[in-house]
Amino acid sequence: MSYPRTVRRRLAILASLALMAAACSEEGPPADPYADGVRAARAADPSAAAEAYRAAIAASPRDDRAWAGLTRAQLRLGVDATESARRLAALAPGSNDARELLGLALLASGDAEGARPALERAYATDPRRHRLCFPLARARERTGRGTPLHYRRCADRGVDVAPSLVAATRLSLDRLGDAATPHAVSVTLARLAPDLDRAEQAATNDQVRQAIAAQRSRIARLRAGVGGPVTLDAVRAQAAALGASAPACPPAP
Repeated sequence: MSYPRTVRRRLAILASLALMAAACSEEGPPADPYADGVRAARAADPSAAAEAYRAAIAASPRDDRAWAGLTRAQLRLGVDATESARRLAALAPGSNDARELLGLALLASGDAEGARPALERAYATDPRRHRLCFPLARARERTGRGTPLHYRRCADRGVDVAPSLVAATRLSLDRLGDAATPHAVSVTLARLAPDLDRAEQAATNDQVRQAIAAQRSRIARLRAGVGGPVTLDAVRAQAAALGASAPACPPAP
């Protein structure tokens, strides 16, 4: 049976479309390496996530989402993420996520001087990003600007409670120095013991528990040097008897 030329042409087009549809159904949906990276990150597989994000970047080098994902994956893997973070910051200079990731990457690489301003700006831009409290306190400490109060604020905000209180205790003991008077030592130790008790309750891993034990040992040695355990109430009573006023505990920020 012979069909007119126009009918034959239409039948050929329909056949071609059918073949293309069949091929697509066999091959599945087109590859999406960025989506693969997101799935791997959610599955807590940073190695697979990093590989997928690199593939996404190879396909689209200016995809800031892929650069952000790669930076996060590298931070979780504990490898240098500064190059990825800098590329992200260049592609998205107004992004607060980019500032945060740059600060975290620089801090992890040991560049606290570079990390501090990035983290400070990210936290100031969004004060609800309490997850930045501890890394910012650490960056400040490493650049000579840290105080125990910076770490205590993190604990009071419910962020990294145990490591924050351990760091606050460590800094407080460091600041006592050899020239501290017995009175100053006693007051400081009376304040710090409850912090370590609170840290013990919040500790979630052995590394933090070991750090708590190390600070307790320091406190025990210092107490032995001033005549044994001293409570803050006892220090205040002694100061009142001498006509002085023992310093009160600082208010919570």
